[in-house]
Amino acid sequence: MTTIDAHLAAERDSIIQFLKGRASVTGRFWLVNLLRFNPGGQAEYEKYVSGLETVMADVGARPVFCSYNCRTVIDGAGNLMPVDGVFIGEYPSPSALIEMNKSDGYKAAHHHRTAALAETAMYAISPGWVTTQRPLFSGRRADPSVKAPESKKAGKQLEAIDGNPEDFMQFVGDERFQGDSPIWMLNFLQFEPPPADDLYFEYAARAQSKIGRLEGTGGRSGGLTLSADKVHTLKGFPFHHIAVMCYPSRDAFVEYAVGRGSGLSGAKDEVMAEGFKLRQAGLAVQGLICMSPQTVYDPTDRVHLQARL
Repeated sequence: MTTIDAHLAAERDSIIQFLKGRASVTGRFWLVNLLRFNPGGQAEYEKYVSGLETVMADVGARPVFCSYNCRTVIDGAGNLMPVDGVFIGEYPSPSALIEMNKSDGYKAAHHHRTAALAETAMYAISPGWVTTQRPLFSGRRADPSVKAPESKKAGKQLEAIDGNPEDFMQFVGDERFQGDSPIWMLNFLQFEPPPADDLYFEYAARAQSKIGRLEGTGGRSGGLTLSADKVHTLKGFPFHHIAVMCYPSRDAFVEYAVGRGSGLSGAKDEVMAEGFKLRQAGLAVQGLICMSPQTVYDPTDRVHLQARL
């Protein structure tokens, strides 16, 4: 693999496990790159991505998604960096990624990556948008009879799940996400030991039902866009699940999050209120990144996702 600064490289043991097929993700995968830029780094990274187009194609890979309009909303009590950009690429196999990195074309482009990035995290995930290739949570439906156990979490434990109120208010004041444009919330989830993860997925089924009914301007809708139940951490804090939930606007997300699903002006939704307790019981750490859904590369994917772009 091309020599790069150590702070931008995949962890050695993790990449070895990945190459030997000892990871939860095998075969075709999507690589989620989280990006924190140096000053002027976005322009350098865009040059890097442009230089990758041919070398990715040469190994059967392709770009999937990018956004350079991002903000970390919940940092998992310091476990997730401030994120300026997200780039997702698809590769046919782990060995294809290594083959690409050894190519002359990659070597010619990668200095732009080094110049661009102050920090990065990388996650290999099971591939595919929810709307085109896979059901929601394996077809799970909400069960209103499920109740959350009594929570004893406090302090940093709750901050790792719910975030810091000051950070949230800074996000609310971020002018980039104001107005009627949709936002995508990129979720990084680390669960409590089983069976607590099942409590989270009960919350998720309730959340999808609630958010899926949200509507915005131009026919845009809310709902789950990506749900990866297989995640292999190549660099960064280890998470178990990565998902993207779409909201028709920033205000719709704020109303949902602050109202705990009930809405700021509506009657209390007891099922959703209990759902947020299930979320708290099931999660150990959450990272949450707000993105403007700028570029979905594949034309077919854009058609399928049009209601949420």
